[in-house]
Formats: sequence, structure tokens, C-alpha cells
Amino acid sequence: MKKMKKLLLASLATLSIGAMIAASASCDVFNSFLSNSSSHVHMYVMSLTEPTCTEKGNATYVCTSCGDSFERDYLGAKGHTYVDRECVECGELKPSEGLEYRLINDGTAYSVWGMGVCTDTELVIPSIHEGKPVTAIENEAFVNNADLTRIVIPESIASIGTAAFAGCTKLTEITVKEGNENYKSIDDHLYTKNGKTLVQYACGKKADCFVVPDRVATLGYGSFGGLNLTSLVIPKSLTEVEMIAFLWCSNLANVYYAGNEEDWQKISIDMMGNSDLTSATRYYYSETEPTGEGNYWHYDENGEIAVWKKETV
Repeated sequence: MKKMKKLLLASLATLSIGAMIAASASCDVFNSFLSNSSSHVHMYVMSLTEPTCTEKGNATYVCTSCGDSFERDYLGAKGHTYVDRECVECGELKPSEGLEYRLINDGTAYSVWGMGVCTDTELVIPSIHEGKPVTAIENEAFVNNADLTRIVIPESIASIGTAAFAGCTKLTEITVKEGNENYKSIDDHLYTKNGKTLVQYACGKKADCFVVPDRVATLGYGSFGGLNLTSLVIPKSLTEVEMIAFLWCSNLANVYYAGNEEDWQKISIDMMGNSDLTSATRYYYSETEPTGEGNYWHYDENGEIAVWKKETV
């Protein structure tokens, strides 16, 4: 009789806990629970992660006693709902259509070759084209495009050719999607992921001066072509200026260099298309007022660029 009571109590406990799980889980989860051979009866609490436009939703079950957990999908990704090219759910822009592509990598991926028949001024390069990843933007793909105002680069892009966006004089914003392992955007400009190469300055920005970040070692091919700047601050970290980096930059009047003249002479500057850089008035940095001849600059108490001037007698 005692043995039968024990069996009855165990059965009731199992049914009671099973009812608790069944209240918040699907049948397959309940069946999985009943077949569990652990040393104690799990008591799971369920939490839901809602689906987004691109990510599926899931239910997570965590045992309140031992922390054992598992997940179950419960809803697929919702997909984007575009109104005037912008998703009303997440704000993402609809990928541009009509771009020109070429198959690369033995037909396993695509590269973007140009605008094709696309007329977008806000260019959103897709990560997938005809079922294959888009991994490259070719040399001069959008060079001298006078209509582009914004470019969005997907996480799939691994290679951007030379002067791909040079001469885009209305371009004010370059955005690189999170997750891209090769490139990033800083203040709307395009850099390699390690921040050591400035690939493209957004030449349509209305600014008088631009400060190149300290980590930058290379100013890329065509990177400043067609800019509107009158002044440029260059860090001591710079070691190379590539071909035509400063083509059509006749407005550039002043260059403020963070090093001295000896440091400047060590920079490798390609002579093709960079005369607007080398002919600009150049100032070397000096924390204190210099006693010798030459052009020098520093930051004043307000953090503004200031030129050291000699007093005349």
C-alpha cells in the first residue's frame, strides 16, 4: 500500500508541474520536459523575444531551480514595411534597384560596377543580389556622380576600389552598416576598419576645416577629390598620400600639420593630382611660441586653431 501511495504522489507531482509548463509552452516543449532524465523536476519560466524586421522571435525557457535553459522559435522575422523607401518599423532604407553588377570570385559573389539605370540620390547598396552576396565596389564605380547625397554600405562589402566615390560633390553622408569587418564610418566619412586609412571624405559637406583623426596613416586614392574645404588639419601619424587624393581641391588654402618640417618630409606624397595639397600654405605645430622663422600654429585656450604671429618692431 505504501508503495502505491508513493507512486500516486509522484504521478500527481509530475502532472502538476507538467500543467505549469504546458501553460506557457507548446506541446513539443512539454513532451521534451516529460522525457527529461535529470535528477530533479525542472520548473521552467518562459520569456519572449519579439521578432524584428530581420530577426526571428524566440521563447527562452529557464529552470528556476538549476538554470537549465533552451529556446524555441515562435515567430519568423516580420520583414520590412517600406513607405517612401523607409521601413516604418526600423527606419532602414530600401536597397537601391537598377545598379550595375558583375559576377566575381568564380561566380560566387557580385561586385557593384556603377549606377546602371538607378536614379537614387540616396544610394543603398544591397548585401544580396540574385541570391549571391555583394562583396565589392569596383574602381571608380560612382566617380564624379554629382547627384549622390548619401551612400549606405552593407556589412557584406569586403573590398572598395580606388576612387569609387571621388568627385561626388554633393555627397554629405557615408554610412557603413554594423557588422562590416573591413570598413567603418566616422562622422559620415569612410575609413578602413582599423581607422588607419581615410578611404573617402564626404566631399559635399559644407565645412571650412576638417581634422583628420590621429590614427590615420594613409589618405586614400581620390579621397578628397572635389572637396569644399579651405583648411585641413593633418596628424603626425600620416605616412602616405595616395595618387589624386587632392584632385580638384583648389579651395584648399591652409594645411595645419601636427608635426615639424622634418616629419613632413618623411611623408610619401604621390605627385600626381596632389598639387593642391603641396601648394597650400603649410603650418607646423608648436606648443610654445617659436623663436625662429617659419609658419607655426597651436590650439588656443578655446581649442581653436591659432597661428603664431611675430610682433613687429
